[in-house]
Amino acid sequence: MEIPAWAWLEDLALREGRYISLSQVPDAEWDRLRDLGFDLVWLMGVWRRSPFARHIFRDDPKRFPEYDRALPAWKLKDVVGSPYAVHDYRPDRRIGTWRDIDRARRKLRDRGIGLILDLVPNHTAPDHPWVRLHPEYYVEGSEQQFRNDPSRFTLLEDKNGTPQFLARGRDPFFPAWPDTAQLNLFHAGLRQEFAALIGHVAQYADGLRCDMSMLALNDIFARTWEGFVPAALPIEFWQQAIEAAPDLVWLGEAYWGTETRLHQLGFRFTYDKPFYDFLRAGSAGDLRRHLGIVSQDLQNDYEPDAHGLEIVLSGLYGSIGIHAHQSYSEADVAHARALMDDIGIAGLAHTPYAQMSTGQQRRCLLGRALIHDPDTLILDEPTNGLDPAARTRMIRLIYDMKESGKMHLLLCSHLLRDVEETCEDALILKRGRIVHHSNLESERRTNKRFVEIQTHGDDTGFGEALAAVGCQCSAAGNGRFKAVLPEEFELREIYRVAAGRDLQLRRLNYRRDTLEDIFMKAMED
Repeated sequence: MEIPAWAWLEDLALREGRYISLSQVPDAEWDRLRDLGFDLVWLMGVWRRSPFARHIFRDDPKRFPEYDRALPAWKLKDVVGSPYAVHDYRPDRRIGTWRDIDRARRKLRDRGIGLILDLVPNHTAPDHPWVRLHPEYYVEGSEQQFRNDPSRFTLLEDKNGTPQFLARGRDPFFPAWPDTAQLNLFHAGLRQEFAALIGHVAQYADGLRCDMSMLALNDIFARTWEGFVPAALPIEFWQQAIEAAPDLVWLGEAYWGTETRLHQLGFRFTYDKPFYDFLRAGSAGDLRRHLGIVSQDLQNDYEPDAHGLEIVLSGLYGSIGIHAHQSYSEADVAHARALMDDIGIAGLAHTPYAQMSTGQQRRCLLGRALIHDPDTLILDEPTNGLDPAARTRMIRLIYDMKESGKMHLLLCSHLLRDVEETCEDALILKRGRIVHHSNLESERRTNKRFVEIQTHGDDTGFGEALAAVGCQCSAAGNGRFKAVLPEEFELREIYRVAAGRDLQLRRLNYRRDTLEDIFMKAMED
């Protein structure tokens, strides 16, 4: 849930008839947020607002009609500046202090809610302390560039009176933001500064909402500021930033199809802007083209007399079966036939749905979901009820679709083996809430490995010898040991240690934690 912090406190003050800072928010208000059922609250705009930015927006009469619409009878004091032109990463005086932020976080935590704060990586306000202390952190232009296009730069003077032509932050598809100064995200010192900042903020927050996060991707930043900044650093900005506080919930504002890349770099959640736009516009047709869905309910309810080709074509209208008012071109039919051939059901074009096996029905419905080339494909229990051969075919299809990179895939399943074989990330839900999230590839790399060892002979000092080669070892008695192996550890080292002590190994059981282990633990917690 997003709460604009400044406006929220002003509304509470008006309602209560007294000044209210973050530490003075009534308990009843925190209870109200709890009762709404949210897991996370994003307090937007707690950092210090920029006096520089405030004057830009306060002194421009062209903006006044917009203020009239937003807040009739507004006053100059109501123009406080943008929360995304950060003057300093300290709580604004209107909000409170670090202690007040911590108190708010505890109030939320007592109600089972996490606190999200802002991080604006692309830019700061032009009066941020870094401009004076570390001008090298910023993108600068020349006087000639300023003369050619003053809308892209802010002219300042450094402490020696030397002019600074600071580039204004921008999205490459829109005009520059006049109340910002563009950070040079390829500067190693700036990245270290951000890592320290994130580590500090992590003491007061459960997560960070990252403004325009795709602008910090190396290739996008390099294209946006080509000719202004040196070559990209070998590591992504977000990789370094997230490593500074990996346990935070990282939420990224993202556009241009960059969501998957940001997830791969460590973001927990990203915006799905096309989906949001479809909901806002209220166009069921656009939303249908954005999503493809295969579900058990759809399979149970589908028209039994429909033939395979009709089933696939019906996806163009999102209908169950095809109807007289619908029209399909020759190109539509050719596309449907080619798709059926790709997924191995060309022979079912004239087979009634009721005469198909469960696996054949499922693949026809998959063709129905794919016919309009969706951006996102949702598969609800896609292998449930399939025989081994049909399951293998479905898993192969899912894997191939994922590897093609043409769409995002969301797999919902209780069959954890399917998840492990096809997915990159896993969310475990319990009573409608996320209780675990993991990147499966990262889990495979970093998950600890356990071995149970049964020895025969004099095992004196065996545990110490295993510890000497990096294992965490404990004796269970009667020649039995349990050991946690370090990464890249070779099992033959255990045999070597045992042979060196003339000790026989009767049994060695070796396993990793599986997704099922993780799932069972999450259900127990």
